[in-house]
Amino acid sequence: MYQELGERLFSKNLRIGLGGTEINDDIAQTALNEPENFWYFNNGVTFISDGISRTLRGGAGADHVALTVSNGSIVNGAQTTSTLGELLELEGGKDALSRLKCLVRVLEIPNDETEFSTSVTRFNNSQNGIGVKDFVSLDPFQQELRRGLDREFAISYIIRSGEDYGDNNIPTVSLQEATVALVACGTSVDNAVRAKDKISALWRDTNSEPYLSIFDKSRLTPLALYKAVEANRAIERFLKTRMMTHSFMSQIADYDESLDQGVADRERAVATHGNRLFSFYVLTGVNIWREEQSISEFKGKLKDFDLSDPFENFVETVFDRYGSSYKAPLFKNRTKCANILSALPSINLGIS
Repeated sequence: MYQELGERLFSKNLRIGLGGTEINDDIAQTALNEPENFWYFNNGVTFISDGISRTLRGGAGADHVALTVSNGSIVNGAQTTSTLGELLELEGGKDALSRLKCLVRVLEIPNDETEFSTSVTRFNNSQNGIGVKDFVSLDPFQQELRRGLDREFAISYIIRSGEDYGDNNIPTVSLQEATVALVACGTSVDNAVRAKDKISALWRDTNSEPYLSIFDKSRLTPLALYKAVEANRAIERFLKTRMMTHSFMSQIADYDESLDQGVADRERAVATHGNRLFSFYVLTGVNIWREEQSISEFKGKLKDFDLSDPFENFVETVFDRYGSSYKAPLFKNRTKCANILSALPSINLGIS
């Protein structure tokens, strides 16, 4: 039918075939390389028609039924149908299709039931979006970290969207917070920029980089993860306090001409948009890996470090290099972020 009718087969659908998208490529690869698994991996197709007649081939006990469909349209499954249709032109495509099974629902909806027909189309194409992050929870290593944080520190590790954070008295760590913290304590500027620009890029494939370097199962332990999170939280607390202080200073600036409002505005802009890069600047390479060093010892050393001078140097360097640049896109530019870091003195937190 798709070969004969083309896009007219999707006349009542929200979309026609989108061509070579990432998802459609996955559909094609499954069909070609694992046709026997297509039934399990694909959601199938929903087809509506205002009239259907059926004829049993070979009598009442026959397995095959001939359907005659009038005024029909696919309302969900345009990508599946168009992608499979294109396989007919590929080498091995016909053979794969002959071994493939796909669920198809054929719904008869009378012509005067237009409102119901519209609702079928709408709700078959409505779902809560599945983000890249949601697939990370399938990684067994994330489950291992979750059990370890709960067992060793009574910390709830939230790795799935919609999970209940539970009792407010129970400490929690989210997957996003863990990722940002590990990136800040890592050595990759690229990852630090991605954490600000598009963090989902760090989770896109749990079987390749950069995910495997961030969540390095060969050495990442629940203790190391907890240390990274606490270190990054210390940076975030400092920036929040700094911004609150400047907010208060702004309120009284009109009454005291000696206060430099420009300094406050510059620091606020950098604290808001450059928080990920500043965390990376301060924490990059920090030793979170010593298992003999307890979390309380680690946190104690963090308290002894004053971040005021590093932050002021950071702000000054940002404005010296890129004072006229808008700060939001600035900290999403890998080259510019690397230039900022190269102009800064190295920092030693004294945590080893």
